[in-house]
Amino acid sequence: MANVTWSEPEIKTEGLSNTSNECHICKRFTHHKSLVKINFSETCDAEDEYSNSETYYQQYEIIQCQGCMQPSLKIERCSSDDINYNSYEPNISTEYYPKRSELAQFEGAGNLPKALYDMYNETIIAINSECYTIAGIGIRGLIETICKEEKIEDYYLNDKIDKLFSVGRISSDSKDILHSLRKLYNKSAHESFKPSLQQLNVSLDVIELLMKQIYIHSYQAKQHFPGKKPDTD
Repeated sequence: MANVTWSEPEIKTEGLSNTSNECHICKRFTHHKSLVKINFSETCDAEDEYSNSETYYQQYEIIQCQGCMQPSLKIERCSSDDINYNSYEPNISTEYYPKRSELAQFEGAGNLPKALYDMYNETIIAINSECYTIAGIGIRGLIETICKEEKIEDYYLNDKIDKLFSVGRISSDSKDILHSLRKLYNKSAHESFKPSLQQLNVSLDVIELLMKQIYIHSYQAKQHFPGKKPDTD
């Protein structure tokens, strides 16, 4: 048995130093402003003949990227017994939320049709949560939803993709790639196939490019490059 005592949290909002941290939005190290730090500690005293004790430290810090201005949570943990005996400094573990390895939505994703955006967002959440089978079903669902948004009606996804091509919404190369994704992720939907993270990342890249072409770039082109009558000179 051990006797545990907790210290009062220490909250700091002034005199905080800014640091360089990896930004989950900017995808690089950027200058971050420290907004608040909260320090916690607890000490465990062993109830034995040696009376050993160990203190655990946690620091929660809200930081804000000075590029995209997005906030995130930084957590540092260490203990009095976990020491680097070369430097005699504590070994500090650091975590960030959102995680720095997480996928993020592409810029402008909020302009997607609502049903498509919801499916896209849930697919990213599934990948970040390492629910790869569910994410595979999500990739297939994205193709289905694109067809639905484009008023492509048919019973089988195979035929829907062909019609998406025949009406000029996708290229021949895109059609072939979508068929490859359909075949792969049919296994997720019907055979509990678990794709690899690399497969999912490449698949999402393909779908993101398609969504940008249909729903983002075409809209921007109409805004900035309105059609004109051909010159008669």
